[in-house]
Amino acid sequence: ETIRDAMNAASSGDTVYLTEGTYTILGETNPAWENGTRYVGILMKAGVTLKGAGAEKTLLELTGGGLSTIIDADNSVIEGLTIINQSTCAGCPAVLLVSNSSKVKNCIIKGSDTGIVVGWGGLTIPANIEITNNLVINNATGISVTYGTNINLVNNTIAYNNINGISAFVNSVSI
Repeated sequence: ETIRDAMNAASSGDTVYLTEGTYTILGETNPAWENGTRYVGILMKAGVTLKGAGAEKTLLELTGGGLSTIIDADNSVIEGLTIINQSTCAGCPAVLLVSNSSKVKNCIIKGSDTGIVVGWGGLTIPANIEITNNLVINNATGISVTYGTNINLVNNTIAYNNINGISAFVNSVSI
């Protein structure tokens, strides 16, 4: 019935398809993320793809308090969506990449405090991340890489972000 239900039922190799339209995701606690102490929008599963009908056709509005965001998992893919995090959390991203070999591609990420964050408080050191063919626009910060190795930013348009387009605090970011 919901995107969360579909994600919970998915297994590695599955794709959760979203048809054209607007989906509002209210953050809720998830025991699988930080022991259920923070709100999460969508918690991806390892090897699962979350795919929209195209960024111009499928909109995810993340709302609520706390970390109402999409959080990756190993080998997960987020593709073909417009993603906006409208939560009240300062510094919270629309997409949080904390796992290995995850991808964000062909998305529009806008209107968030931070569009995409790679790494989170040093809790994880993600590796082999691909951020490809996205439009990251009208956020406070476009993309922030705080931790990680082999982070690849390829063919993205990063524009009109209020504070930073890209901020990287690690040496292994290729643009």
